Amino acid sequence: MSEYQPGGRPRLQASAVGPAAQAPAAIAGTWRAEDPATAFLTFSTPAAGAGHMTGSDGCNGVQGRYTLQGDTATITRGFSTLKACLGVDTWLAGTTAVTVAGDTLRVFDSHGEEIGTLRRER
Repeated sequence: MSEYQPGGRPRLQASAVGPAAQAPAAIAGTWRAEDPATAFLTFSTPAAGAGHMTGSDGCNGVQGRYTLQGDTATITRGFSTLKACLGVDTWLAGTTAVTVAGDTLRVFDSHGEEIGTLRRER
């Protein structure tokens, strides 16, 4: 279950996540969407509460940095490509924060609304 703080940042309640999700390194790795299957985000292992993020929305490349605060990683977007993507839902481009719940990465936009989920790649 999530609650929203001022500024639209999602925050998971401690009771809603397991021990693995509470560890800062739980975000590290690649997370994939079901649709489009080519959409993904990859997070570096955090150092001092921050790290790098790269990925694709299925058409355009995305990159940026993230900072961890509790169970939420706040994304600061960097450069991305801006190709026309006919027939591709580019929802992942709106990512501003994520939370980890086991093998699921919940993705939020700038309004704190959940816009989708990604699954941990094994």
